[in-house]
Amino acid sequence: AAASAVAAEEVESGRAVAACREHHREMETKRVHVGDVAKQSEAEANRRFDASHAAVETAEAAVRAVAAEIVSIEEEISALDTECETKLAQAASARRLAVERLVGEEKEALRKE
Repeated sequence: AAASAVAAEEVESGRAVAACREHHREMETKRVHVGDVAKQSEAEANRRFDASHAAVETAEAAVRAVAAEIVSIEEEISALDTECETKLAQAASARRLAVERLVGEEKEALRKE
């Protein structure tokens, strides 16, 4: 009976060891799976970060281009303002000379009369 009990215990112990080994294999498989999922998640996060970073760089470049265009337009406006001021001054001077000439002609005409 004692030998039978020892044999039964050995069988039970063998089953327990086999169950532990199976559980260990399952846990190892889960660990590998979790590691793979973590790597995939990290790769996706890195891809999204890179895409976001590229989008930010593109937006910054667009802002710089618009700023440069604004500066160019402001310089054009300034040049046009200067040109207009010059032309207005020339027109005022020509008008003044024309008025002076007309006044001179009128005075000359009055003297002749």
